[in-house]
Amino acid sequence: MGRSRRATTALRALLATLFAGDKASEFVREAIREKLLREQEREHAKAGVASKLIEGLDSGTPIPFTNSYATDKKRALRSSVNSKRLKP
Repeated sequence: MGRSRRATTALRALLATLFAGDKASEFVREAIREKLLREQEREHAKAGVASKLIEGLDSGTPIPFTNSYATDKKRALRSSVNSKRLKP
């Protein structure tokens, strides 16, 4: 029996032991609970992002986001980071 076949047989035996009787239904219930929890967490994260976007939109006078604005902003951020690195 090859290594892969032995591993498959051992896995099947383990699964049969783990999911015998009531354990199978409990496993399914737990999987459903975990899925619902992940969905709730995802929805909560989406609401947080939407809230931050609205907060950003309401934060003041809009600034046109042009290529030159992005380039200038990037340059300023690099300069700020580099000056902080040079300070002891």
